[in-house]
Amino acid sequence: MPRVDFDWEIGEGEPENLPPQGGDQSDAPAPKPGAAVERPAWPRAQTKRVVLIVACVLFLTGAIATAIVARHVEDVTAPLIKDVLAAHNLVRHAVTQSDEDLFDSLLYRGDAGWRTAYRQLFKQDALIDRAPLGLHAQADDARIAGVTLSPDMTGAEVVSEHAYAIDAGGGLTETVRLRQIAIYRFEKGQWLLAPPEDEFWGDWLTHEGRWLTLVYPESDAEFGRRLASDLDAVLEGLCAAQIGIGCPAGLH
Repeated sequence: MPRVDFDWEIGEGEPENLPPQGGDQSDAPAPKPGAAVERPAWPRAQTKRVVLIVACVLFLTGAIATAIVARHVEDVTAPLIKDVLAAHNLVRHAVTQSDEDLFDSLLYRGDAGWRTAYRQLFKQDALIDRAPLGLHAQADDARIAGVTLSPDMTGAEVVSEHAYAIDAGGGLTETVRLRQIAIYRFEKGQWLLAPPEDEFWGDWLTHEGRWLTLVYPESDAEFGRRLASDLDAVLEGLCAAQIGIGCPAGLH
């Protein structure tokens, strides 16, 4: 058998111009060692779609959770508000019927001074009637404007609106509606008419006018500013009219 001689040559470089292996290959150069490999990015429209879906899911989840919490709060507060309104209607009944014993049983017992003052107002029929101010209460024309429970569910504010007739002159009358806030506290199993906490009034504010200084609680700030300006204007007019009241320099 004839001998076949092979001439092997080992070179230091890599062979050049080798044909591509394994079918069609890209002509792009191979990445250098250690270089970051660029991955195809998601299309922008697809990214926006995913973000929108996630946002919708989060929104729906939040809305459902909020609705559940609101429903639970309503289930808890509705019976309490009903009881507060029942107590408020009982107080109104005692006032309109002049039932002193019933009224006394509905007063908060923790503040003796306030309790005594409210008893006096009841006897003078001054809890609702404002006749000295020219305001005559119209019977059975009160309505509830709102009920607010305290965070600990042991206190409540009831805002009621009362109609008053005022003399408009010429035999005519006009009707105005004034709002009144009643405070209730839960004590020994029942809601009682009570004085407000100190936080109800807020800080004391001072208005310095030309003729007078008026001090009023922060809760009455809107009306206090108007009252101070009106009183200052009245005093200004009285002094300017020179009707004998005497307004010396520096009068305040």
